[in-house]
Amino acid sequence: MTENNSVYVVLSEKLNVKNSERFLRILEEMFTPEEAAICRETFEPSTCAELSAKLDIEEKRLTRMLNKLVDRSVLTRGPTQYAFHKTLLAFHHDVVADTAPQTGPNAVTKKVKKLWNDFFYNEWSFGFLEEAIKRQQAGGRNLPIWPALSALERSPNIDPAELLRRRISSCVSRMPKAASWHLAAAGYPGATATIP
Repeated sequence: MTENNSVYVVLSEKLNVKNSERFLRILEEMFTPEEAAICRETFEPSTCAELSAKLDIEEKRLTRMLNKLVDRSVLTRGPTQYAFHKTLLAFHHDVVADTAPQTGPNAVTKKVKKLWNDFFYNEWSFGFLEEAIKRQQAGGRNLPIWPALSALERSPNIDPAELLRRRISSCVSRMPKAASWHLAAAGYPGATATIP
């Protein structure tokens, strides 16, 4: 493994994605090795001066790099510190999905979107579903989807059970058959029990 490739492997492992060539391709497409090293070092919030010392990058140049990563929704910036996402879900939502830049100079590329799509449908969805099934079996009744909670707060006459049923059915209808089968086995409404 080359030094450049190892920074992507470490970043992948910090996001709890191990042994995934698909995810490594995403990271390699999204980040230069230097940018990936910045992300790796910002799992704990850090100032520009701290990062400059750790990474041996001149502060002025590093500030430009950090600002560009913030503009791309890769890092968050506080009054003095920068931080990377601690979960794969948060990283995905901020760099590709809901809150990602979709237009302009920092827009996510079609190639990156395709790589994320491939990773989701062929790897990540299965782990995501396993976690949802575990939560359901442990007595949980929710999915980690805060916009649904926000919708309830804005519309008090919406029945939470109906909103959740619609959200699950909507997600299930877009899943590959194998993933839908896993949900059906766990008793989710709208999932097809046909074995792929």
